[in-house]
Amino acid sequence: MTNISFYHLTCHTLCEALPKLMERAYAAKLKVVVRAATDARVQELDRALWAYDNASFLPHGTDRNEQLDLQPIFITTKTEIPNAATVITLVDNRVDDDIKNFDRCLYLFDGNDPQAVTTAREHWKMFKSEDHQLTYWQQADTGGWQKQG
Repeated sequence: MTNISFYHLTCHTLCEALPKLMERAYAAKLKVVVRAATDARVQELDRALWAYDNASFLPHGTDRNEQLDLQPIFITTKTEIPNAATVITLVDNRVDDDIKNFDRCLYLFDGNDPQAVTTAREHWKMFKSEDHQLTYWQQADTGGWQKQG
């Protein structure tokens, strides 16, 4: 079973929150694939990971890069996993059939978008019925995460 953590964004945008989560994964030497719904979102997340902190470097790549197998973080719209990731990060309420092939899944959704919240609830029920291990994290006012339930 995949350990799926839902991250309910309430005070920061995806582009503000994702780099911090990716920093933790990178520090733990985990390989991550981030799957977005559109190429425009891939480009937006790519820019966010490059520019979020001038004092930090968070190596990552997209479909436009070479040597994708060497990228610790790979951002894409496709279902390929060229970097042998063990962690998948789903954004834009995306869900793929291969989630069971990962040890961990980070599911980030915008708590200020009623449709995103409704879809996240539906995905929670679906994952629960598939016997995945689920945790729910809500963003605190400071931007950190508080485990709920």
